[in-house]
Amino acid sequence: MTALNDLMRAIDRQTNAIVADSKSRAQILRERLNYRNERAKGKARELKQTAEQYVSAAGERLKARAEIAKTRAQTLKKSFMASSVWRTYAQAHGEWIEKLEVKKGKRRERKRERKVGSLFAKLKERREMRKKRVST
Repeated sequence: MTALNDLMRAIDRQTNAIVADSKSRAQILRERLNYRNERAKGKARELKQTAEQYVSAAGERLKARAEIAKTRAQTLKKSFMASSVWRTYAQAHGEWIEKLEVKKGKRRERKRERKVGSLFAKLKERREMRKKRVST
């Protein structure tokens, strides 16, 4: 019986040693994975900060260049409007608009004249007259 107890104790000691060894290996692996994970998170934070800085700087440059372009356009507009070319264009444009309005008015008059004497206008009048007779 003592031999059996000794065997049981020996098996128990070996199992405890194997379990302890596997726990320590699992612990080492867990620590290594946590270390790598933390390092990756740190690098990701650095990349994010760098990207934010680039985007911010690009936005500022874009705003500055847009402001420069805006002032240049305003200056160009002022100088162009002060020139004789602009005055000539404005005068010609005004005359052109007047001619178009006159043509538009003439077209409307012709269209009204056509509508009054057209066959479709007469048919429409007859239809309306019939509706009035039926409703009264």
